[in-house]
Amino acid sequence: MNSHALAAQYRIFITLRNPGYEGTQYAQRALLIDFSSEDLWHGACQTISLRTTDAVRHPITIWNDRDQMYVFEQSLLVDVWAGKLEHYELPPWMTQVMEPPPPITEAEQ
Repeated sequence: MNSHALAAQYRIFITLRNPGYEGTQYAQRALLIDFSSEDLWHGACQTISLRTTDAVRHPITIWNDRDQMYVFEQSLLVDVWAGKLEHYELPPWMTQVMEPPPPITEAEQ
């Protein structure tokens, strides 16, 4: 059976700082990466673990089994949750922010 046809069973939820929005309800943003393959999910978890302990600060790149690529800067990382999708709960801070933030004005930069 094609892995693209399988329902997601695993999730990685990455909380990132959102530069320019410090002190606002948009100070954090999230990446939700779903996987149907346990092997790919486990490999992504290992990648995050290894790259976050790496002294050299390179962007972290994750691929899921839907050929979707996610890239984020290690310096923006706040928190990572990884587990079975059935155990996932939306973090309280995210329920307050369900729409994208307004653009940063030149005065705020």
